[in-house]
Amino acid sequence: MTAMDAIREADRLRPNSYPTEEKLRWLARLEARIREEILFHYEPETAAAQEADPEEPDRRLFVEAPYDEMYVHWLCAQMALFEQELESFNAANALFEAVFARFRNAYNREHRPKTREKRYC
Repeated sequence: MTAMDAIREADRLRPNSYPTEEKLRWLARLEARIREEILFHYEPETAAAQEADPEEPDRRLFVEAPYDEMYVHWLCAQMALFEQELESFNAANALFEAVFARFRNAYNREHRPKTREKRYC
């Protein structure tokens, strides 16, 4: 899924007037969270940390199907939050967190963590 694919799907589900640049920044923040909370803890060859411009609309997002729906839920949650629709935010954020947790658990099962040097004092 590309960043624009996620944005188009979120716009279809939740019509809004937020500019694409803002949505790209929201996606970049989520990608930074994924990189820091999950990918950073694994061997470099298994961590698919891309060096692409985070605000490039046609760049591939880190997470592939079936977990890529998290991006759409994230965008919908951000829109609801900034529109102060807390019930809608809670619902979208719960969906996002559920998919995020399934992705994190699957990634943890399928990849080898970084080895740490043992330190002896």
